[in-house]
Amino acid sequence: MPSRPCDIHCVALTLQDSRRDNAHRRLIVHDEDPARVEQILLSIAAADRRVIDDPAPAVRFTNFGASSLDFSLRVWTRNIDERWTMVSEMRYLIFERFKQAGIEIPYNQLDLHVRSDDTRALQEPAAPEQPVP
Repeated sequence: MPSRPCDIHCVALTLQDSRRDNAHRRLIVHDEDPARVEQILLSIAAADRRVIDDPAPAVRFTNFGASSLDFSLRVWTRNIDERWTMVSEMRYLIFERFKQAGIEIPYNQLDLHVRSDDTRALQEPAAPEQPVP
C-alpha cells in the first residue's frame, strides 16, 4: 500500500512501503480545453520510467482560478530518492510541452500606481547648477 496521497511539500512515508506520490500543480489560461491539458499531462507521466502504474497517474481539474483553470497532476514513484529529480524534470517537460502546444501558464501581474503628496514634485524642475569658476 503506498503512502497516503499528499501535496508535494508534504512528506508521508510508511515503514511498509517506500512508494511516494508527487503532485504537480499547474495553472492554465481560461480559454484552454481541459481535456487537452489532461491528455498532455498524462502523456508526460506515461513517458517517465520512474512513474509507476499502480496507483495510476491522475489529473484533477481542481478549481476555476481568478485568471486560470487549475489542474493537479498526481504520480507515484517507487524510489523516494529520485523524487526531487523527477519532479524537477517533469516540470521542465510540462513547461516545454505547454509551450509547444501554445498553452500559457498565467503569472500574477501587479499594477503599480505612484502617488506623491509633495507639491514640489509637480513644479517645473530646477535649472541645473552652474559650475563655480
